[in-house]
Amino acid sequence: MGAGTDAAIEAGDLTHDRGGGHGVLLGLRGGATPCGCGRSGRPERGTDGAGGPAAWIMRTVGTWTMSPRERQMSERTGPVPPADGLRRIASEVLSDLRAVDGALYAAVAATPTPTLDRALRRLSHAADHSKISFAIAGALALAGSRPRRAALAGVGAIAVASASANLLGKRLVRRDRPDREAARVTVDRHVPMPMSASFPSGHTASAVAFATAVGTVLPAASVPLGALAGAVGYSRIHTGVHYPGDVAAGAVLGVASAATALAVTSARLPASYSRGPRPK
Repeated sequence: MGAGTDAAIEAGDLTHDRGGGHGVLLGLRGGATPCGCGRSGRPERGTDGAGGPAAWIMRTVGTWTMSPRERQMSERTGPVPPADGLRRIASEVLSDLRAVDGALYAAVAATPTPTLDRALRRLSHAADHSKISFAIAGALALAGSRPRRAALAGVGAIAVASASANLLGKRLVRRDRPDREAARVTVDRHVPMPMSASFPSGHTASAVAFATAVGTVLPAASVPLGALAGAVGYSRIHTGVHYPGDVAAGAVLGVASAATALAVTSARLPASYSRGPRPK
């Protein structure tokens, strides 16, 4: 501690713990506190609260007692800008979500389901390139004017969903595929592991887009097609090629794609075609 501070202590302006050997200031004359406040709790005259002379002395002397590492940490610690705080919170939330996503994937991989394995593997393979959806659209196109319009909307929704997932989503996020071997996904579930990025699930996006668009135009088909789309999405997790988060994002993208396709279809098709045949 410097000569000036020792003089202040000897003069009674400051009290000092000489027994501790660390040079720690304990108080100020007249009952003042380290923040420059008197016994009443309000700043005394000649001080400005936390920024007053007493507080400055306390901070200065306090740094003398710090180790080099403590002083370095003290210099790093300071007010966190709001933007940095939000980024840190967002990063922590994403980290937690990834942990939950991985845990769900591992739980599915570790649950033995020999009866479902073959069926879900075949369903996942049949959904490649939306083969199931296109087959249903072909059948609807032969069933009349309204089913034909539903099929057209569904095919348009698949086009929007596929382009959004593969040309935008996967290229922007670039999430790695799950490590199927590390998760010990049984070989009976295996389908070929795609080389593209994992997020979002293109199979799910296309299946949900088709089900949503067709179900909107043809409400009777909404429940069976919705169930089929859900099964396709789960099959991608069950076979080990997608995380649950990929499938959830694909489903959201599918709904948005269906809304876009329906808006375009309604604007492009003639009103008479949209309403269907006139009653006789």
